[in-house]
Amino acid sequence: MQVEHLGQVLRRLRSNKDLSLRHASTNANFSLTYLWQIEKGQRKPSADILKRLALVYDVTVEYLLEIAGYLETDESIIVDTGEPSSLDESLANKDIQTILRGWGELSLAEKRQIANMVRFFLSERDKRRNEH
Repeated sequence: MQVEHLGQVLRRLRSNKDLSLRHASTNANFSLTYLWQIEKGQRKPSADILKRLALVYDVTVEYLLEIAGYLETDESIIVDTGEPSSLDESLANKDIQTILRGWGELSLAEKRQIANMVRFFLSERDKRRNEH
């Protein structure tokens, strides 16, 4: 994983929260200069720093760890089954739209539970496919 990419993602997350460098770094309890260096791709943050930023930016730690290259992406999650479950069809579903609108209101723990449930269902589906 390129450090520059991580920095771009972190800058976008901070911007989406309408936070200044000072506010974000203060909330994460480290220096403004360090955050600036991370966003510029000059430093790669530790897992602990990413954990703090995840809380400030309201994203999962796993998401940031994956982008930073600390966790491997599970490629089996992204599987084209040929089934009629395309993203376009899913987003057209009113229930999915409601879930996406409410995502920002969920706690970090609730978001993790949903992510774990999705991983579980995909894993079970993959197991059934491999049995046949």
